[in-house]
Amino acid sequence: MQRKQKILLGIMAAVLVSAMGVGAYADNNEKKLDKQLNSVEKKLESFESQIERAWGLHDGHRRSVTMQADGSYHVSGVKVVSVNASGNMLTVEFFGFTREVSVAGARLIGGGKLITIADFQAGDILTGKGTFNQTTRAIGVQEVHNLSYHNRVSTDINNRIQALLEQIRKLQEQIKALRR
Repeated sequence: MQRKQKILLGIMAAVLVSAMGVGAYADNNEKKLDKQLNSVEKKLESFESQIERAWGLHDGHRRSVTMQADGSYHVSGVKVVSVNASGNMLTVEFFGFTREVSVAGARLIGGGKLITIADFQAGDILTGKGTFNQTTRAIGVQEVHNLSYHNRVSTDINNRIQALLEQIRKLQEQIKALRR
């Protein structure tokens, strides 16, 4: 009976040692897989940067498109090429492609408030959402956020303040001259 117990214990020990070896092997493979995945991820990021540089897109604005199965989309990083205010049309550039898009009926937002198409300028950076009809290839725009508008308004206000301060300085000089 002792001999059978020793054989059984030997087999159990061998199974345990094998299981631990398999576990260590699996852990080692998992670490290798993680390293490979990290390497691939870094290569993809590098490739994305190379594409952005090649297309002249390295301006600090992330470009992305999210499309749902129903055709609804959200896009960011769109650049205005030109504005046709009378036709409610924007010519925009995105990933090197230029397209004319109607914003008639769309909600236009800039600086946290509603704006008009006349408030858009070439070079403005936009985000938008709407629908894309896969059959007709028509892009419907529901909402456009002009990310550049807020900075432009701030710059316009600062320029106006500086002009007013300059006028005040000149008036102060005139008052001093009259007092002499």
